[in-house]
Amino acid sequence: GGLETVATSKSFAELQSALEAAVTANDMIVVSRACASCGAAKRGITVPGNMVVGVYRNDFALRILEASVPAGIEAPIRFYLTENDDGAASLSYRLPSMVFAPYGNEELDSMAGELSTQTRSTPASRSGTETRPVPAISSTALPPARRHSSRKKPTSSSVVKRAS
Repeated sequence: GGLETVATSKSFAELQSALEAAVTANDMIVVSRACASCGAAKRGITVPGNMVVGVYRNDFALRILEASVPAGIEAPIRFYLTENDDGAASLSYRLPSMVFAPYGNEELDSMAGELSTQTRSTPASRSGTETRPVPAISSTALPPARRHSSRKKPTSSSVVKRAS
């Protein structure tokens, strides 16, 4: 539970670029990429685009550690990009409220709320509202689209295609 999946009309490469631009726009950095389709391609195997992107911001990581050292394992925030059968891509991520729920910590619950709010600040903002990374990144990276709480798992025959 707690997985948010957004289907887009973007190609896998377009979604990857849009996500990385949104990460930068939200004062965060990409610290990891695990790309199953890239690794498979090096072995002569073709699979639809599939990548996990780790996104990090030190001030959030420090606040997590102040609230709960065990919760430090939740950084970086992970986004999962998948290429669909129609060539469009989807973006999935765990809802912050679900990520931090097992820790039973009010400070972490508060941070989850910050990360889940779609409010973004601008330099002209008088309210002092902080940037809210997770939804801001997903809404910046994505056009209005279908949201799903889970997605159909591809069958192994539709995923792996060996090169001839």
